[in-house]
Amino acid sequence: MPKVVNFFDLIHLNERLEQQGLLSKIHLRDTCGKQTLWIELPSSEKPDEREKIDGQELEKTKEQIEAFFAIKGMTVEFDLTGGKNFWIV
Repeated sequence: MPKVVNFFDLIHLNERLEQQGLLSKIHLRDTCGKQTLWIELPSSEKPDEREKIDGQELEKTKEQIEAFFAIKGMTVEFDLTGGKNFWIV
């Protein structure tokens, strides 16, 4: 039976990120056969700082996502083209 992420999971995950001081938000898209989730990173006013901030924020966010779903017995797979999209496998 496939694992399903419900809206309560999404709300709790976003609350967890906020409690950890992260500004990222997680969004859910439901596509045929598989739910796709994606990470929205905060925007920086200074373009020269954006890459550094995005990289740090993304890595910390991914760590929190993996920990959150591990507690629920779920495994996360991030896309290989930047890691902002992910699925439950």
